[in-house]
Amino acid sequence: FISVPIDQTRFPELIAAHGDYVLVWFDDVNALYVNRRQHPAVAEAQGLPGVNPFELAGLTPGDLAPRVRNEPILPHLARLLAVDPGAQITNHLAALAYADEGAYDQMLPHAEAIIHSYPEAPTGYRLKAQAMAKLGLIQEALASYRLAWARTDGSDRREIGKAMGRLSL
Repeated sequence: FISVPIDQTRFPELIAAHGDYVLVWFDDVNALYVNRRQHPAVAEAQGLPGVNPFELAGLTPGDLAPRVRNEPILPHLARLLAVDPGAQITNHLAALAYADEGAYDQMLPHAEAIIHSYPEAPTGYRLKAQAMAKLGLIQEALASYRLAWARTDGSDRREIGKAMGRLSL
């Protein structure tokens, strides 16, 4: 087994030279690889083919949303969330997948999980606001957008402001 910090963005290039290692799990902090020769059952049952958590972790929320439809991690999200129900990246992907399907009520538990694990981050509040807005709960959406606004800066703040303005019309 090899455990690697998720901020080591060049690691996929390094591990590619060692084809026996397979990604089997990741969260907001680490990625875990297993040697398929030593643990073939684990590699087969838990492998995450085509997934690059190092790249996913580096994407902004705006960059992540358009990719969710084609992301190879989607079929594996339930398993990853069962191990770490508070992970931001997997909850974010799940929420975006539900949004893509129009299942906005299903987004809320994932937004709440992010808020619980990362109350200082805007992501959970923003996802919650988006879901609430789509569900027609405008005041609740505005309240969540305000909480996201207070936790962000720069261009993200501008996008949150635009979303709040659209709801206020």
